[in-house]
Amino acid sequence: MIEINKAMEIAKNFIISFSGEKTGLHLEEAYLSNDKNIWRVTYSFFETNHPLNHLQKAAHITGRRAYRTIEIDNKNEEVVGMKAGFATSVSENA
Repeated sequence: MIEINKAMEIAKNFIISFSGEKTGLHLEEAYLSNDKNIWRVTYSFFETNHPLNHLQKAAHITGRRAYRTIEIDNKNEEVVGMKAGFATSVSENA
């Protein structure tokens, strides 16, 4: 059985190892499943749009917040899944 801090560390390291360093990496939530078998840890980060279209340039939209929920086995500390999600477009300073 692992503690919440260890689950958060495993999830963050997985995201970075899977897709590199991320700008504005923020913990969104972390919780243990009802059966106490799986930790679900969600981080968000800023992801730039390349190339920017004319509308994005006019609105100063440079990217979006992306979300990754990492599922970690509570017994053996292994990542067993990942879910991706995206928020609306935002500027990097938002």
